[in-house]
Amino acid sequence: FHNRVNVGDQPVDDLSKIISAEESDFIRDSIRDSQKIWPMSFGDTKKLAYWNMIGKPKERQNNYVLLLFWDDQRFQQMFLRSHQQDLLAQRGLVHTFAIAGDSSKLFPEIASGSDVIEQFLRSTKRGEGKNSSLLSYAGNEYVACGMRGRNMNKTSFVALYPVAELEAEIAGLRRSMLGGAAISLLVTLIIGLAVSRQFLVPVRALEHAGNAIARHQFKHRIQIADHDEFGHLGQVMNRVIDGLGELEIARIVQESLFPEEVLNTGSFIIFGKSQTVTTLGGDFFDYFVIDENHCGVIIGEVTGRGVVAALLIAMLKAGVRMANVTELLDPVSLTRKLNGVIWELQRQNLDHLVTFQYLVLNHVSGESKMVNAGHCFPILLNHLLRKSVAIEQVAFPLGAMQNPDYQKREFSLTAGETLILYTDGAIAAKTTTQAVVPPDIFSESALHHFDSDPEKFCSILLAASKASNGKLIDDTTFVFVNAVANNHA
Repeated sequence: FHNRVNVGDQPVDDLSKIISAEESDFIRDSIRDSQKIWPMSFGDTKKLAYWNMIGKPKERQNNYVLLLFWDDQRFQQMFLRSHQQDLLAQRGLVHTFAIAGDSSKLFPEIASGSDVIEQFLRSTKRGEGKNSSLLSYAGNEYVACGMRGRNMNKTSFVALYPVAELEAEIAGLRRSMLGGAAISLLVTLIIGLAVSRQFLVPVRALEHAGNAIARHQFKHRIQIADHDEFGHLGQVMNRVIDGLGELEIARIVQESLFPEEVLNTGSFIIFGKSQTVTTLGGDFFDYFVIDENHCGVIIGEVTGRGVVAALLIAMLKAGVRMANVTELLDPVSLTRKLNGVIWELQRQNLDHLVTFQYLVLNHVSGESKMVNAGHCFPILLNHLLRKSVAIEQVAFPLGAMQNPDYQKREFSLTAGETLILYTDGAIAAKTTTQAVVPPDIFSESALHHFDSDPEKFCSILLAASKASNGKLIDDTTFVFVNAVANNHA
C-alpha cells in the first residue's frame, strides 16, 4: 500500500490526478485518522477502530495496514478495569463506582452492598443522565450523585458522599457564617458608633441648641470638639445664640422704654400697650406730664424691625424727653426738630422712615393739639352717643422731606369720649382681598367692643386683631385717652 505512485520517471503526490476526488478525500481522511481510536460504522453497527500503516514512513513506503476493532461496551469495561485503582484513590471518604453497559459488574468490585449501588446506577442510565438520592451502604448513610458518561456513553458513574461528613462540613460552614455575621455585626457597631460620634452627636448638639433658643436660654453654648463642618456649624450656631441673646437684651431695654403704669391726670386716664410679632418691634409710644396743666402722648412706627429700628426708637424717645417745656408744648416745633434728626440720618444712607404722632392735652380745659406725620388717623369715640369720628390729618413721615409743612390739629375731649391712637397692625388686612381694614369698620368694631376700663378695652381690641388669623399680622400698638370729667373751664 503506497501513498505515493510513480508515473513515468516523476513521482506524483497529488492523488486527485490519478483517482477521483471522493476517493482522494477518503484516503486523506483515513491517513488523518490513523494511529487513533475512533468510532467507525460497519454497516448498521458502530465499533471502535484503530488502524495504522506499517512499513517505512520516512521513505513514504508502507507495505501493511493494521486494523483493530472493539465492541464499544467491551472497550469501556476494559478501560474501567485498567483504571479502577484511580477510582479507589478518591480523596476522603468519598466512594466512586461505575458500571458499563448491560453488565452487572461494578468497578471496583465490592463484597456487599453492590445490589443497592447497581440499582442506583441502572436508574441513572434509564433517566436523563443525572440522579441523586440517599443510600445506605456499609452501615452508613450517603448522598449518592450519579451521572452517565459523555464520551463513555455506555457507562454510568456514582459518587457516594457520607452524610455525616457533609453535615459536619455544613455545620462548619454554618459556624463560619455565624462567625462572619458576628464579626460583621461587630464591625457595623463600631462603624455605627463612629458615625454616631461623627454625625449624630453634633446633630443632637444642634438640636439641643435649637431647643435652648426656643426656651430663651441664650447662655447655652455648643461644645466644639472637632474643626470639621459640624464644628464650623456649631461655631455659627453659638454666634447666632449670642446674637439672639443680645437681641433679647435689646428687647428688654426697648420694653423698659414703654410706660408700664396708667397715667391719671384727674381729667384723663391714659393707657397704652404694644405687642410685637418679632423680638424687636418697630412700634413705639409714650405718655408723660409736661407741666401742671399739660401732658403729652406720642406714638409712631419705624419702617422695618430689628436693632436699627430699636435704636431709632430709643433716639426719638430720648429726643422727646430731652426737649424743653416750650418745645413740648408746641407739637409742630417738636415734630420739625425730630424730622431734622431723621433727615440727617437719611442722608447717611439710613433708609428708614418714621411715622409719628404727637398729642398735647390740656387736662384743665380739655383742649388738645396734635401733629400727625404720616401716621394712622386717631379715632374719637363717644360711647354714650354711639358715634365715632376719625381725626384726619395728612403729612409726610419723619425723614421723608427736609422741610415738610407740618400743621397742628386742635380739638376738644369731653367726658365720656375716648381717643384711640394706634399703629397699622390694628388695621392690618384680615383677608386677602384688601390691604387694610377701612377706618369706618375699625371704628364700628371699637364701638362694639368698647369698655370704660382702658386696659380691658386694649386686651379686647388686641384679641379682635388676632381673631381672624389666630395671630397678629404686624406689630400692634394702642394708646387710649379716656376723658372722665367735664374738662371745660
